[in-house]
Amino acid sequence: MDTQTISIVFIIILSLIIIGLIIYSTNKKTSLINPNNCPKVTGTFSVTPQKSGTTVRICGVNKDKECNFTNVNDLNNAIDICNGVPGCNAFVYSSSINVMSIIDENVATYSDPNYDLYSRQIPLIIN
Repeated sequence: MDTQTISIVFIIILSLIIIGLIIYSTNKKTSLINPNNCPKVTGTFSVTPQKSGTTVRICGVNKDKECNFTNVNDLNNAIDICNGVPGCNAFVYSSSINVMSIIDENVATYSDPNYDLYSRQIPLIIN
């Protein structure tokens, strides 16, 4: 082998090593989500534990009241309430204090140890 062929082979091997190091470095820096923080699907709603959000104002006679509900007996009752309110695609529910609120799914959520966030997974058409 002549010097030119050895140089080309060396450059190719060095290039492959550099590309490999770049790929390895990029994969190491990738931020993975802890599986415990992923939403869990429960029927038509997924649940994200210990999250809350901004309550919407689509309730009441004039559709301008906050959608907060007290004395919500259980999760099925909360789902029934959400299904009965046109525009409800997400709500928070606290089983410890039996309270739910319909929230705006387009606004960022925040941590709240008292509530779990339920987001609709299947669009619901209400006639």
